[in-house]
Amino acid sequence: MPIENDDRVGIAGRELQKPTVDFRKGEFAHTADTEKAKKSLRITAVLAILLLLLFLADTTLNIISARRENQGLRDDIRKTYQAMFPGEKRITSEAYQLKAHLKELQDKEGSFIGVSPLEVLRAITRISRPGVSLNEISVEKDIIILKGECPSLSDAQRIKNELEEILAGVSISDTKPSPGNKTYFTITAKGLKA
Repeated sequence: MPIENDDRVGIAGRELQKPTVDFRKGEFAHTADTEKAKKSLRITAVLAILLLLLFLADTTLNIISARRENQGLRDDIRKTYQAMFPGEKRITSEAYQLKAHLKELQDKEGSFIGVSPLEVLRAITRISRPGVSLNEISVEKDIIILKGECPSLSDAQRIKNELEEILAGVSISDTKPSPGNKTYFTITAKGLKA
């Protein structure tokens, strides 16, 4: 017996609300898509974990190599410092102690500034007299001291006069006779003329 159209619509509506056979559940369910999604999620999780482990291993190797390089640099700094200051036994911080030495040198810088010893020696070599010998030349921060021997007191005076042309504040500070009928002299000056 054929079913009327109105009855068919009612049966179809009830079937949609509560189906008699459901192919989405149980043994007839189509699970290929969900299994495929689960499998791809597992693979993604494993790959993410491997990538994280690879990143951690790389970071660890970089840290280890940086520490070794840092230790090598520290050893080089210590060796260089010990070569610069061999008498120093107790070294706690090379950088701090080097700064202290630099400050100490800067405080003593005034002793390095002043009369140029090379210029003084060049100026003195321009003066030459027979029988005159310089035994000691002392160039300090503010004073130049020349000690020598000449044939007579007048030769010492001539040397002083010649030195006055190139040096400032020249004076004979001491003269005395030597055993060989010569004269010892000491001449002081304040530096090169500008």
